[in-house]
Amino acid sequence: MSATNPSNGGRQDELEARATRLGGVDLDASSDLKAVFGGATEWMMALGPFRLFLIPFLGEWWFFDEAHGEWRFTGKKIGEARFVFENGALRILDSGAAGVAAPQDAATSSQPSDKQPAPSAAPIARFCSACGAPAQPDWNFCLKCGAKLIGHG
Repeated sequence: MSATNPSNGGRQDELEARATRLGGVDLDASSDLKAVFGGATEWMMALGPFRLFLIPFLGEWWFFDEAHGEWRFTGKKIGEARFVFENGALRILDSGAAGVAAPQDAATSSQPSDKQPAPSAAPIARFCSACGAPAQPDWNFCLKCGAKLIGHG
């Protein structure tokens, strides 16, 4: 598994490792999911004002959309991404099959490399918490209603 992410204190690694260990549990229609996996709050982590939830038996990461009051799929499963909170935004760092690449060493940066490029950071869609209008990651205020957007100074 990749190095601990300082933005989530290793919580993502911990949750993904736990879900992977439980992945071999045989579930049927009569299984009590809470008895097998524990309560839902045991599978959540917070990054700034954002909440993420790992559904252990599906291996899927979901985030809570405050504007709409519902959980939405991030499009990522265990091992596919790292979640970080930076500059007031929740970002997904794509990790590919080999995990998140470490920053390239400055001493070797001029040499050709067959390594994969560094992961790209793509913000999760943002919405105004007052009116629900879509908002760009770099906006401080909603263009529709003028409300201050969550996560900006």
